[in-house]
Amino acid sequence: MDSSHRRRKPTLVAALAHDPGDCLRALVGLAPAAAIMPLTERPELVRATIILNGLHMVVSAEGMWKFLVEGDAHVAVPFAREWCHRIGAERAAAYLTAAVALFPGGRLPADEEQRFDEVMRLSDDPPFPLRELDTQYVGAVDEMGERFRSYVRDHLEDFERAYAVPIPRSWQRKIERSQGRYDRQQRAKSG
Repeated sequence: MDSSHRRRKPTLVAALAHDPGDCLRALVGLAPAAAIMPLTERPELVRATIILNGLHMVVSAEGMWKFLVEGDAHVAVPFAREWCHRIGAERAAAYLTAAVALFPGGRLPADEEQRFDEVMRLSDDPPFPLRELDTQYVGAVDEMGERFRSYVRDHLEDFERAYAVPIPRSWQRKIERSQGRYDRQQRAKSG
């Protein structure tokens, strides 16, 4: 393998070669400024990748409660559910629907503290309804990851265009400042 091949930038096609969970993480890794730029300013396909990756990661590791307490869950949950339907991940969509149905009035509170308190009650107090859902829907987010990977394959050109959308100039400056701070911190640690 020559040195130019080793230096090539990872691609969407290469990310699709991974198993579903690693594929989602690899796709997020390809998104420009994944950790900094707000989801609302991203193309929908990139936003879907980031949100479904978050759903997969936290539910696989800790359960639905963790996804529900995230700061933007009141927006991310309906978005994720819509995307689960779009890609044919009906068990994951049903899982999200069942989790939201546990809240008073069947609505996920927008207020983060109120939502956190409700999630803790649903997760930690008998009869532990969120834990029961985790058991009932075991494997649903893995199925979702596989469905999403297939969806990306089937719509590869759309995803390539979405990933190619340039970062707005205002965010480029913020990213550069953030990278500068990080570089200074690293020099201070090593120096």
